[in-house]
Amino acid sequence: MPKSIQLQEKTMSEANWSRYSKSWSQPQAERDAALAALTSDNVTYTDPNVELTGRKAFSQYMGEFQTQFPGTAFEIVDVREHHEQSLANWKLVDGNRATIMLGTSHARLTPEGKFASFTGFF
Repeated sequence: MPKSIQLQEKTMSEANWSRYSKSWSQPQAERDAALAALTSDNVTYTDPNVELTGRKAFSQYMGEFQTQFPGTAFEIVDVREHHEQSLANWKLVDGNRATIMLGTSHARLTPEGKFASFTGFF
């Protein structure tokens, strides 16, 4: 049993979640560079609409999302993390920053801190 519970300061994971959320709105070249920096080679992504593996498939899905929901952006609300597991609450906003949808995503991290898998709930 731990002697005391420590409140965590802002983590690298929070910065990575923020960068990841921005990649959903970026042009392909920038998105691919962000995914290369943030994710493992065989990253997996699952949400109610899709299950996929690999950066290329993930980037393509993000591009399709941009086509279906132009002018939208994801914003990270808060992040919790422990033992190479991370949970982010987020909102999808329109061009006027009005909230369209709320959701939660879970990620498994590599020992180096890269995202190995995502599961989105919305």
